[in-house]
Amino acid sequence: MLDYFRLFYLEMERGISFIPTQIAVLCAVPFLLNDTEKTPKGIAKKLLECLLCFLLAEAGAAAVYAVIGDHQLGRYQLLIFITVYAVFFSRCKPRTRLVRSTMYLAGYMVILSISEPLGVLISQIDEQYWAWAQHLTWLTVVLLIVMLVCFLRHFSPHRDRIIATQFSALICVICGLIIASQMVFMLLCGSQDMAETDITYKTYNLIISVFLLIIGMLAYYFYYSVAQATQENINLLALQHRTELEAEKFEANRVNYEDLRTLRHELKNHIFYMRSLLQGKRYDELTEYLDSAVGAQADALQSFDSGNYTVDVVMNHAVNEARQRGVEIGLQIIVPHHLPYEDNDLCSLLSNLMDNAIEAAAASGAAHPTVDVSILPRQDYLFITVSNDVNQSISRQQRLTLRTTKEDQRVHGYGTRVIRAIAEKYSGSVKFDMKDGRFAAYVMLELPAAREEEGEA
Repeated sequence: MLDYFRLFYLEMERGISFIPTQIAVLCAVPFLLNDTEKTPKGIAKKLLECLLCFLLAEAGAAAVYAVIGDHQLGRYQLLIFITVYAVFFSRCKPRTRLVRSTMYLAGYMVILSISEPLGVLISQIDEQYWAWAQHLTWLTVVLLIVMLVCFLRHFSPHRDRIIATQFSALICVICGLIIASQMVFMLLCGSQDMAETDITYKTYNLIISVFLLIIGMLAYYFYYSVAQATQENINLLALQHRTELEAEKFEANRVNYEDLRTLRHELKNHIFYMRSLLQGKRYDELTEYLDSAVGAQADALQSFDSGNYTVDVVMNHAVNEARQRGVEIGLQIIVPHHLPYEDNDLCSLLSNLMDNAIEAAAASGAAHPTVDVSILPRQDYLFITVSNDVNQSISRQQRLTLRTTKEDQRVHGYGTRVIRAIAEKYSGSVKFDMKDGRFAAYVMLELPAAREEEGEA
């Protein structure tokens, strides 16, 4: 193992470009697969992480060198290192880890094909240029590595669950072609050093490599664009849905106000008539009158009020829809007046949960279908639970997909992907399950306000 450090660090067998190139290639991985706090403490922590990663990766390379020698050592080293880091140390989402890692590995292969021949080409023109040509090699590598990492981080979707898995698979296939092309080229070169390889083959490989990398980057950008467009579409649909709910609440409030004015004018007549029935001890007629006259108006004036406007809008719409479909809704809701979530996200999340629950309960065939809703803050999170009766003839798998049978698929067509994406946006989680013959959706959203209130107390 000591031969590795002696040859490449002390005797400089690969030239002065080896050390800065290794530092750039290996230290880029923590920046690519983990976020960095933009504070002095966060930057210092990231630099320390890079140093430890570099030392461990080089120790691993020394062990691999003792087994396979120098041939393709750098490529195997990065493959092993980035795999270990992505699996055990990265805090990114699994799909993000996979796409970024494969793109970076493919880009590294192409960057080597671009940078390695530079010094050789210049030295073939005139050997006196070799001294500064070596610096050109590692400067090219560092610049291209920085550009690649910035590109992958900048055009990385934050909510990739809303994108079909096929897009991620396409990126990996393209990257696999890039990596395979480089490996085939190196196998064709055999055990020869890159400097001894015919310049024509290097040129062909360089052109092919750059072409494949451009295709990969375009595919990656397309992947990002699809995620952004999908998210914007969801936001617009949620905003439209919320606007419709607000319009419905406005109309309901207007009707309630008109009913209230009518009830105020008729109140004296109601009281007079009920008093006469009471004095005449005609209790059955009094009960019937209360049910028919006053009960109907009381139902019309019912309105759920939790103190949070968005929650009230969605729940009042859900209660009215459920009543029309013969579904009873049980509500247990305690929420702060202000919630740290975007109104569109909260509206979309609750609307998807409630609409699917009411639809499933109405089609369950139960004698008295019900939907139970619980929204309660606990410690640092807001817990949302929606359970409903279901048709027992439908398979468990179909129930857990939350796929609607309505003709209007505008909002509901995104199903669990939208719910999971919103939960992940607020550092939460989602679980769908069957319990006691009922479908239940459990959503947990981070509630940072709870920590702030505890700190103030």
